[in-house]
Amino acid sequence: GLNRDAVMRALRDRGVHAKRYFFPGVHKQRPFLDCPALDLETTDALNSDILILPTGTVVSAADVERVVAALCDVRDHRRDYAAAPPLAPREFDTSHYAAALRTIGTERDALRVRLAELDRAEAALEKDRAGVVDRATSLCL
Repeated sequence: GLNRDAVMRALRDRGVHAKRYFFPGVHKQRPFLDCPALDLETTDALNSDILILPTGTVVSAADVERVVAALCDVRDHRRDYAAAPPLAPREFDTSHYAAALRTIGTERDALRVRLAELDRAEAALEKDRAGVVDRATSLCL
């Protein structure tokens, strides 16, 4: 099979934002560097293999289908990525932030369209309300 970085590279090439989980391991991050060294072989081994796929409340059913399709495509084309070098930290960071910015831009555009739809619906309701008020007023006079 492919290693984690090869799968990440292949998913990134297909527009799927996947990332390493706590990389490097928390025990190797700056706040803990002065702590006594621990031999966490299992943690380190797991840390080199774990991959996080898109998650959260903004991930739609269509997004899940797209990720699954991308994973199937990666599986079917795994030979293309078998010899790929590991992702360099800067390369990962760049792809991570670029993908996040694209997602934010797409979501912002969708929200602007939805907001315009809601504004139009609100204006139509206000117009209808004004018509009802005018008719009721004319009946009372």
